[in-house]
Amino acid sequence: MSHPPVSLAEQLAGISEHWRPRTVAQLNGQAVKLVKFQGEFVWHHHPEEDELFLVLEGRFRMDFRDQRGTRPRRIAGGAQGNRAQAGRGPRGIGHAV
Repeated sequence: MSHPPVSLAEQLAGISEHWRPRTVAQLNGQAVKLVKFQGEFVWHHHPEEDELFLVLEGRFRMDFRDQRGTRPRRIAGGAQGNRAQAGRGPRGIGHAV
C-alpha cells in the first residue's frame, strides 16, 4: 500500500480560518493537524495526550500553568527560512498560545 507524502504548503493554503485545525494524517492513533494561529488562544489542557506545535512560518508564544494555576514559564518559537522550531504542550498542564 502506498502512502503519498502530505504537502504542508498545499494543506495550509487551503485553510482560510484561524484556529480551525485540519487533520492531514493519522499516526499511531494520534491525529496530525494543521492550524493557522492569529492572536491569543484560551487556556486549556489535554488530559490524555501531549500537544506538539511545529512552527512553519511566523512566531508563537506559549505560556504554561503550574499545579497552582499560575503562569511560571514561557517558551517562544518561530521559523525563519528553512529553520523550524517546535514546542510541546505537556498532557495535563494548562497552556495558552
